[in-house]
Amino acid sequence: MRGYPSQTSMICAGDFCGIRNVTKSELLQVMINVLAQYVYNKYSLPRVQVSQRYNALPEGYTKRTFNKTDTDVIQSAALTCKSGSCTLANAPQLQVYLKYCMFNLSACSMQPFTDAAQ
Repeated sequence: MRGYPSQTSMICAGDFCGIRNVTKSELLQVMINVLAQYVYNKYSLPRVQVSQRYNALPEGYTKRTFNKTDTDVIQSAALTCKSGSCTLANAPQLQVYLKYCMFNLSACSMQPFTDAAQ
């Protein structure tokens, strides 16, 4: 990162790299962006089902976790993928996938954690 002009690095914020130290949050954001770019196309989501489930949610915590960008992604994805599950196309769809799976573990083939003491 150091020594490259700001035009070639997302984290230099208008300066040449090396003028200031990279903060932990900047480094974390870069890592998340890189991971999302290479990970999102390995997952799929039943987009019509997500749209139907979102529309049926009552007002409350679960519905409030989806912001305006998420709802736009849900609506547009349901229109472009009408049959079965389609792979995720970009990082915003990955974020919706993670939120959807957080509240619907079985749809994402995930199992809830169980208490080992029980």
